[in-house]
Amino acid sequence: MISVLQLYSRDVPNLPFPTGTDLLQLLWCPDDHAEPQGQHRYWGPNIEVRFRSAAGVTEILDPPPPLPHEVKNGYVPHPCVLNPVDVIDLPDQDELPEDLVETAETWAEEQGVEYARTLATLPGWKAGGWPSWHLTDLVPIDCSCGSRMRLHLTLDSGGAPGLNVGRFGELRVFTCPSDDSHPVRLNIQ
Repeated sequence: MISVLQLYSRDVPNLPFPTGTDLLQLLWCPDDHAEPQGQHRYWGPNIEVRFRSAAGVTEILDPPPPLPHEVKNGYVPHPCVLNPVDVIDLPDQDELPEDLVETAETWAEEQGVEYARTLATLPGWKAGGWPSWHLTDLVPIDCSCGSRMRLHLTLDSGGAPGLNVGRFGELRVFTCPSDDSHPVRLNIQ
């Protein structure tokens, strides 16, 4: 497993963190995996999301050994620093109640923009926000407890870290809003 992302709660105040934690670390295996446990119809890197207390991280571990040459280059990020920007990310039209779709489109047109291309499901790396369904129709991601899962992270191909997932797509990590201990679900678009 290699480190892909580390976020502090102070940098993303609107992202839910389990009680007693203020550090999110995302690790993955830099190779494709077919349907890891609990991830039906998923092909991509196997992910581990760790929530920790930054105060409890007292020992810096030695760097991992070099990766084998067979590892896909698109799964090994280049070191970089993220500069979080707070934006409003609106849901895709498929996620809006029917009676709001026309209102949203009309309002966006009055502003001189298209709702779907400018205001909804913004591209890029995201903490929170709304998923885009640009390759498929809406696919609700439900937890085993029956709760509709929320988008927690989006890792977008390209950009500073130089990652490439799912043919230059987005890898999305969903979490259960009812119970932080439930396993995450993954989706690539």
